[in-house]
Amino acid sequence: MLKLILWPTKGIKKQQVQLIGTYHNICFYALHGKVDEYDFAYAEIANGVLLPVDWINRCQYAAEQLVPDPLQRVITWFNDSLASNDNMSIGVAEYLNRLPEAIEHNRKIDAIKAQLAQDKANTERQEQEANELMLQAKREGELARVAQEFVNGKLIKSRDFVDLCKDYDVAIPLKTLGWCYKSLKLISPSSCERKQGSNMSTVIFDYADKLLTAIRKHFAYNSR
Repeated sequence: MLKLILWPTKGIKKQQVQLIGTYHNICFYALHGKVDEYDFAYAEIANGVLLPVDWINRCQYAAEQLVPDPLQRVITWFNDSLASNDNMSIGVAEYLNRLPEAIEHNRKIDAIKAQLAQDKANTERQEQEANELMLQAKREGELARVAQEFVNGKLIKSRDFVDLCKDYDVAIPLKTLGWCYKSLKLISPSSCERKQGSNMSTVIFDYADKLLTAIRKHFAYNSR
């Protein structure tokens, strides 16, 4: 049995359906071969004209929303949609010969939604940038404290050592840098602790000495 279905976004088309029940004198159909609780039901709002309404297991509720005049209920819904912030059904608009109204309404709503999405994205980006600046400032404060500890001969974490070398322009070769990430646990200007089972680097204290010199120069310059 072919019936005309008012697809919400695709317009209208003929579709093979089968009757699944009648509630409040309104016939409900399902697409042929898909009569189960996971598929949509289609209410007959006019002779041979179907509208997707709800899940099959809620047909009675859908019928209660459509009585006593299913087609008039749909027309009222369509008119109300013109004043809403929701997209309108292209299928219903086409059937009611009001397609230009629906297209213009949907264009405006899509533009509003796009602007809201852009505003949200901008807000999230600004929040992310502010959070990154806060984390950066916090990290800079931590490194300033750690730099002083390093100058005072204390052991510092390998990550702090690597970050300080970057900040003070002490270039560590990739091989030695890899050793720091893999094997180094703590380091001071004169000693270090390695992770268990790790080999010792033969040059790590050369870079520790360069870092110490760079930090001292920085402190001396800023104390003038």
